[in-house]
Amino acid sequence: MSNKILSGAILIIVAVFGVYYASSKHQPTANPKPLVASLSSLNTGPAPWQPEYNYLPNRLKAIGLTLLGAEGTAQHIHSHLDIYISGKQVSVPAEIGIPPTGGITPIHTHDSSGIIHIESPAAHAIYTLGQFFDIWGVRLTNSSIGGYANNTSSKLIVYSNGHLINDPSQLPLTAHEEIAITYGTPKQSPNIPTSYSFPAGL
Repeated sequence: MSNKILSGAILIIVAVFGVYYASSKHQPTANPKPLVASLSSLNTGPAPWQPEYNYLPNRLKAIGLTLLGAEGTAQHIHSHLDIYISGKQVSVPAEIGIPPTGGITPIHTHDSSGIIHIESPAAHAIYTLGQFFDIWGVRLTNSSIGGYANNTSSKLIVYSNGHLINDPSQLPLTAHEEIAITYGTPKQSPNIPTSYSFPAGL
């Protein structure tokens, strides 16, 4: 075989390999890395809503929080949350923000009383109702909660200590605050609680 023919064969092989290599770089991997800093795992279905733990680290990263090894002690306050969908009360479940694999978030629940515990290592940190729902894994906007969104007949209305709130996701959680979330028609609106009797010591 002449040198010219050999050189041409080598060039063809190199070119084919180059095309294959370039195209293979753009093929999807079999096991892509999971997305981080994402709130795409929020529940948009009907109530009741259980705490979502599988994607909790992603959501915490998205809202700038992390799992703590233990409850913080620099700030220790409590708010209370009531939720009503179509006039019926929806339970706020226990163990929101406390995954079974370990750790605890600065905002969490211990039981199903609706009491939100803010136990943080940062004395002056401000946490919001939206962050609590992100930790819970349930969608909350100024016009929707879970799978319920404003329409011609039903509306989302949120109150803090009896006062109407325009943007619930940005509502700061404060000591002994009573938060009431309602969704439904005007006829389904319950008597809005303006306060909550916290147990002694809370």
